[in-house]
Amino acid sequence: MPIHSSLILLFTVFFLFTPSLEQWLLNGSIAWYRPHLIWLGVVIFIYFNQQDASRDEL
Repeated sequence: MPIHSSLILLFTVFFLFTPSLEQWLLNGSIAWYRPHLIWLGVVIFIYFNQQDASRDEL
């Protein structure tokens, strides 16, 4: 199974911005659902990425 370039880009951006994300998530004045929105965004990104991959295989 090849690794898609979009996933490599996502992980690279994640590692580059981890310190900023950590401060943003651990801020006391945030809404409780903010981390869940981030994970929802990741799941949606992976879903659409896999849909594109399945179309390429046809």
